[in-house]
Amino acid sequence: MKALFFTLLFLGSLSLVAQAQKQEHHAERPDGIDRTAVQAEALTRQMTEQLHLNEGQIVRLYKVNSIKVAQADEIEWQHHENPMRMQQALSELQSHYDAECSRILTPTQLSLMRGPQPTPAPQPDTEGGLG
Repeated sequence: MKALFFTLLFLGSLSLVAQAQKQEHHAERPDGIDRTAVQAEALTRQMTEQLHLNEGQIVRLYKVNSIKVAQADEIEWQHHENPMRMQQALSELQSHYDAECSRILTPTQLSLMRGPQPTPAPQPDTEGGLG
């Protein structure tokens, strides 16, 4: 019985420590708002409305979106002086994000997410020998 009590006491203290660290993290921001979570929620909400996601997909995409937003912010911060490197890193992040989305979404949802593909311009007829 004592072991159970001490285990619960230990877990409770860990919870309090984690909560204090979270509050400390938010206190570092002037407004106390976690912009990464807000952006990830907005992106997930937009995708939910557009793609008609089920609950499992919403949970999984929220995690992926949170990672994407956090990494994009980090890339922008790290490479703010080198726009070419920043664009390369963001492009790489987008390809990883697309790969993760392809694991979560159905083919129909993926095509909706990517939007209409641009149609190639028609090639001019040059069989007359000119042009």
